[in-house]
Amino acid sequence: MEAKLERVRVLVEPNIALESFAENPHGWLTDQAKQFGFQFLLAHAKDAVVWGKFTGNTLQLVENEFPALHSLVDARAFGAKGEMFLWKDGNVWRARRIQDDVGDERMSFVERYWLWGTPETDNVQTTEGFTPLVEGLQGFRHTLPLTGLGAKQRAALVVRHYVAHDAEGQAYVEFSRLVKLEPVKGDQDGLVSK
Repeated sequence: MEAKLERVRVLVEPNIALESFAENPHGWLTDQAKQFGFQFLLAHAKDAVVWGKFTGNTLQLVENEFPALHSLVDARAFGAKGEMFLWKDGNVWRARRIQDDVGDERMSFVERYWLWGTPETDNVQTTEGFTPLVEGLQGFRHTLPLTGLGAKQRAALVVRHYVAHDAEGQAYVEFSRLVKLEPVKGDQDGLVSK
């Protein structure tokens, strides 16, 4: 499937202040989600992948526990209009925010990446807006903040890539951000998103 280029306005803030993040990462991310309209969280810890969703003034997690800061590697709060990306650089936390519909115009395109797993049974069970997925023989399991998946239906992570040009005029992806999760319809040969 060929990516369609589109012109968007985007503002990139590469050095976000993180004064209170280390004291309360869960609360800091929830405040950012409320302020900028983020809907989802994807965090990588040394021993886990954590999905979450922001509803109202709360961050809802499957296990109801945010990873310990010492084990957290990175986190992305994201939604239709932007993303806050945090990562650990040695012992220092860094953050970058991307917002669509403000800032300078540039070209971008969207790709959908299939996620591992499908609902485990034909009787898809969701718990408070989360659906557990399992990947065949590997046994890989994770629980997405997504509903509406049918039996054996995959989910996709939608990513927006922003294009720049080098000194010779060659286009390249300068940065990317997560946009949303969505059910996928079709089969493995024909990815079609809903």
